[in-house]
Amino acid sequence: MSAFEIPSIFPLEITDTERELGFVTMEISLAGFTAGQSDTTFRLVARRLSDSDVALKMVHNGQIRYRLTRHGYRKFLGLRLPWIKPKWHSLATELFDEATVDSSGVVSDVVPVAHGG
Repeated sequence: MSAFEIPSIFPLEITDTERELGFVTMEISLAGFTAGQSDTTFRLVARRLSDSDVALKMVHNGQIRYRLTRHGYRKFLGLRLPWIKPKWHSLATELFDEATVDSSGVVSDVVPVAHGG
């Protein structure tokens, strides 16, 4: 199954500045965003910040913005519940204007889990 694209939300063009910062086209499984299992993947432009953190390029209100995301699981009373599978979580409620956005220093209740995608 080939990856699907949503260019109105996740544009696939990469600017020279984004390319210099390490933005590339990635395919990410929807299983990491939704409940249950899915073999469906979608294509987007992102920059890997660490084994678990990614900055996603997206369009919001007609403007290019960047969202910090982390692959992992939320802590519940400081514990990982055994049936909780790692998923993608937003690290910040706001979207960022600059492609140089980084996740260092972000306080989060999401425990990072390396993502191979």
